[in-house]
This record gives sequence, C-alpha cells and structure tokens, in this order.
Amino acid sequence: MTVIKEIEKNTKNKKSLKCIPIYAIIPTLLTYGGHFLVYAFTLWINTFSSMPKYDLTTALDKIVPFRAEWILVYISCYAVWLIGFFCYS
Repeated sequence: MTVIKEIEKNTKNKKSLKCIPIYAIIPTLLTYGGHFLVYAFTLWINTFSSMPKYDLTTALDKIVPFRAEWILVYISCYAVWLIGFFCYS
C-alpha cells in the first residue's frame, strides 16, 4: 500500500475540526500582524506629524444618508476578513 493510500484510508472517515493547517499558522499571523502594523503606523503618522491632512469626501458622500442599521454590516465585514485570514489561508 502506498503512503498516499494509507493517508486517505486514515483520514477518509474523520472530519477535521482544524480550520487552519499547522504549517499556515505563522504566515497567517504574520499577515494579520503586518496589516495591524500598517494601520497603527499610519494612525501614528497622522497623529504626530505636521503633514497636511486631506479630506477626500466627495459630493456623493454628502448625498448618501447615514443609516445606523448599516453599522452592523460594516463591523461584520471585519469579522469576515478575520475569519478569512484563518480559514482560507
């Protein structure tokens, strides 16, 4: 029996509860950490620098009304992205 057939036999009826393989944990955490560092660094630059700040609001932004119900959808996007880092890597 070949090694591949042995692995298939052992894992055929078992469901894996792991969302992320062992070999992908470090790259996933590094990616997530890198995104966090970019966010924190840009926040730091905007807070402590004397560089000019620009308002990128357009006329369309002023036309579209703010709806409080969409906050849940907006915040849920972050949860989906976080799950995506761990489940689809």
